Amino acid sequence: MFFILGIINSKYAKDWFYSNAKHRGAGVDVGVDKLRSFPIPNSTISQRQQIIEVVKEIIAKKSIAPKTDISVLVHKIDSIVDCLYGVFNNKL
Repeated sequence: MFFILGIINSKYAKDWFYSNAKHRGAGVDVGVDKLRSFPIPNSTISQRQQIIEVVKEIIAKKSIAPKTDISVLVHKIDSIVDCLYGVFNNKL
């Protein structure tokens, strides 16, 4: 469950839903059918465990201090997810 939670909340998923879901006003309508069609990548146990650990760390930090900055952890998940989907940012 934590693995899916990490992927669904990644930048990759946000971009995918924005491109593939219905736009309604200022938001995006992600219905059940669209959620079911979201591609879950093949992954190794190690990759899944990395995401699970970071998601659990985010949940723990936010439960103690809801305003805690978790941007580094979010970036870490985004990097792992990008690798799973074969998306590589060429930042110089």
